[in-house]
Amino acid sequence: MIEGKVSKNKKYFIFNINSTGVTASLVSFDEKENKPRIEYSSSENLPLRENVVIDDFKKETGNLLRKTCLDLTNYLNITEGIFNIEKAFVFLSPPWVRRSIQTVIDERIEPFEVKEDELEYFLAGAGRAMDGEELLSAEIFSVKANGYDVFLNDLIGKKISRLEISLMDGYFKKEDKEYLETIIKNEFSFLKVNFSAFLPVFLRKVKELYDIRDDFVFLDFTGEVLDLGFFKDMNIVFLQTLEFGKNHIVREIYKRKLAKSLAEAEYLLILYLRKEIDSGLGAKIASLIIDLAEEINQRIEESFSPFSQRLYFQKAFVLSSGLINHLIEGLLPFEKVYYLGKSYLKNEILSDDEYFDNFMAMEADFLYKKFL
Repeated sequence: MIEGKVSKNKKYFIFNINSTGVTASLVSFDEKENKPRIEYSSSENLPLRENVVIDDFKKETGNLLRKTCLDLTNYLNITEGIFNIEKAFVFLSPPWVRRSIQTVIDERIEPFEVKEDELEYFLAGAGRAMDGEELLSAEIFSVKANGYDVFLNDLIGKKISRLEISLMDGYFKKEDKEYLETIIKNEFSFLKVNFSAFLPVFLRKVKELYDIRDDFVFLDFTGEVLDLGFFKDMNIVFLQTLEFGKNHIVREIYKRKLAKSLAEAEYLLILYLRKEIDSGLGAKIASLIIDLAEEINQRIEESFSPFSQRLYFQKAFVLSSGLINHLIEGLLPFEKVYYLGKSYLKNEILSDDEYFDNFMAMEADFLYKKFL
């Protein structure tokens, strides 16, 4: 869980670890521009396999984390050394993190005064950690007192008869935390390492851009998985992770014998997205993508079946990396789709194009807005 404040005079590491690989950045704060600055980034992608084995996946991710840590060290040794680095923030996505959405209620016959220590105890008892897990993050999305929307801090010292808090918890296996933290500390033994789930970062940015009093769908599309959720009546009422991502499309290109290897299939997909591919082969890949889009749309509709009467009227916010936005553009079953890419994020941070990354930009912006 993220702890403490971010100092303007220090620099930080940010690590993004998801189903695609690892990105690590050196981030500082630009006082003149009043924005975070990504000074340097190192990104390593997982090798594409025909089948994903979770133990191999975690081992390979660990190897990539070591590489990015070494890249950061080499960069700092060339520039100014490591002594100005204060903390490391690690943001995790599935399969590294498990999420739970819930609403906790305290209702009494007689009005009761909301006390800070009792409130902390009330929220701490709301989690559902499994054996071998610990709480990674707890993000509150709505607070109602006596049926009215309020801010949590405004309740301290007030008397109410019903308190209703909706929140999302993130859980992290202790053995995974120890594994990743050990790798980072082997290179940077002096660092304090903070772990957090990525999804609250994404949703916080959506709330900045959009009036969340209206309902919306959110999708986080990476290499192996699709994070899918529905925000309704100021709460997350549905959250699911589907095994579908860019790599599934690459594997299908290979399975249909449009490429001789997975590496070639991935290259062909990039050419297709850049519109630099032979028209005949491009048409075959387009047909393949339409087939897969029908499949994933059906799975989305099944996931949202309790809300099917309203699904097609929803706004959807999509986060992916680079050219992948073009892949899913126009293929989703929603009335309006907003892609949270560079056009939205470039004004939030300072970064050279070679270091810009949608996920990293969102995380740097999140840290400085929340903790400065």
